[in-house]
Amino acid sequence: MAMLQFISSGLPKVAVPSNIHCDYPIEAQLVSEKDLHQAKDRSQEVYRFLTTAGANQWYRQDINKGEENTIVTSYNRNFTGCSDVNSETHAIVTSAEIVTVLAIVETLTFNPETDFLMDKAGKKSKLEAPDADELPRSD
Repeated sequence: MAMLQFISSGLPKVAVPSNIHCDYPIEAQLVSEKDLHQAKDRSQEVYRFLTTAGANQWYRQDINKGEENTIVTSYNRNFTGCSDVNSETHAIVTSAEIVTVLAIVETLTFNPETDFLMDKAGKKSKLEAPDADELPRSD
């Protein structure tokens, strides 16, 4: 939901959302075929990664090996170097919604409950909180 809100907000494009795991764009197919195509167009790096590699095989070109950095993830693979074989890559495990929000804002200090996004014109906006059943229905 946060990613689709961001896509339609008119806010400046950032680099990090292209690294959001494809499970989230794939879920968009349940809502709208158009959403899925939009998500795929914005997430080509993710789709290429998933067709060629698995854990411990992400060939990152944005940092040097040994450079301290953080990955925010929604799956419990939070041991050092899990995703990219870099001993200085550390993972924070949180919800899929928070992973998406932090990728959009490109900072670990953003609080979606209190902080605002700012578009190019200086207009503030706030992301809507997810609204879903606590547990999946058994239809």
